[in-house]
Amino acid sequence: MPAWGASSTFRSCDSLIQRIEQNDPTLKDLVILPTKQFGADEVHRLCAVLDSNSNTHWTSLSASGHVVSVTLLQQFGQSIAANISTPLGSLSIGDRSMGDEGVSALCRALGRQHRLRAIDLSYKNMTTAGFQSVLETLGVSPTLQSLNVSRNPLLGLDATKITTSSLFDKVEELDLSDCGITHSFASDLFAKLAPSRVKRTLVLSNNPLGPGGLRSLEPLMGNICTLNLSNTSIGNEGMEVLSSFGSSAIVSLDLSRNNISFEGIPSLIACLQEENEQLGTLRNLQKLDLSSNPLSEEGVCLLANQGLAKCSNNSLQFLDLSETHCGIQGACTVLTQSKVVSLRLFNNQLGSEGFLAISELIQDSAVAPQLENLDLAGNNADINAVVSLLKAILKRESEGPSRLRSLVIGGNASGTEIEEIVAQIRQIRPDMDIARDKCDKKQ
Repeated sequence: MPAWGASSTFRSCDSLIQRIEQNDPTLKDLVILPTKQFGADEVHRLCAVLDSNSNTHWTSLSASGHVVSVTLLQQFGQSIAANISTPLGSLSIGDRSMGDEGVSALCRALGRQHRLRAIDLSYKNMTTAGFQSVLETLGVSPTLQSLNVSRNPLLGLDATKITTSSLFDKVEELDLSDCGITHSFASDLFAKLAPSRVKRTLVLSNNPLGPGGLRSLEPLMGNICTLNLSNTSIGNEGMEVLSSFGSSAIVSLDLSRNNISFEGIPSLIACLQEENEQLGTLRNLQKLDLSSNPLSEEGVCLLANQGLAKCSNNSLQFLDLSETHCGIQGACTVLTQSKVVSLRLFNNQLGSEGFLAISELIQDSAVAPQLENLDLAGNNADINAVVSLLKAILKRESEGPSRLRSLVIGGNASGTEIEEIVAQIRQIRPDMDIARDKCDKKQ
């Protein structure tokens, strides 16, 4: 038997290509895993399908992780561009050996004539020069809606090479995560990317932006609906920057892993509230991720009492406070003061005492009546505390079904008594999902 990873272990994708050639209506998304053989023969066969306009069902190609030569990339791009009637709308091809040369060859071949709606160029060893090629060609496409250039850590080296401003005028989803984008690069880049009427998703996670990089987004805030700033080193100063912006279109914001502490909470509260007839920057916010920030119990209580309880329109529905050191009082205050539909309190070391405190609240139907999803996993509660929580839920449900649909209690004690109560809850609420650790048969 050949060793795992040897060339002989690669399997043919001939049967998949044949189905594309035969216009199989059940094969719309062609996925060729790295364990499959995908080389010149396969690319040529797919080019022939495109050139003949014989397939009317094939909508996407995912062939990432395969070495594809510059010549083949160019040929494939030309076939796509030359056959605008093809239903192929999503493309992901090649690996990090592409570099700027491969990326540029593909982009030039696609040009302005293609009809692709989504292109994935992540993990291609692209530098700023390669990104400029992307902007010059794909940036003016009338159809492109989603562009992923993530995991290209050399992309953010030199903003002076960015000379076009066309991309952000059309694209609805732009993923620039893990691209080495610094404050200076962000300032140069976003100054050149003109805002438009398109509501966008912008992913900037895992870049060393800092507060200055965040400030460079201000001209675009009226068009960004989803913003991911996870692990971008913006800190408490970033909260001040955010609160200084005018109103925005943001409905989903990820601020996780940014070392935001109690000192940043007042600025965040200012973003959520309407003050002195000035609308808060985050007045439309529906989803907020603050996980893995050292907010502290005092900080979470302040956020709940002064921010969540006093939001001008109560739009916030999803709140992630995982690993925020929220403390028992913080967890309870959020439950009583906020109107969130989904709340994550994962890994906050609430322990048994925290579960007992939440149990007292949860059995009261007047507390968090809108709550549908509650995550209490990883809090090291003992079996008695978990049982108390489930009994509180059972009591509440027996008095009339609540809106709670999902409860996550994995990473706490498990046992047969817990399984018995879960069974009782399911008799009343068979639609409720209670995710928990598997019960040890010896218990």
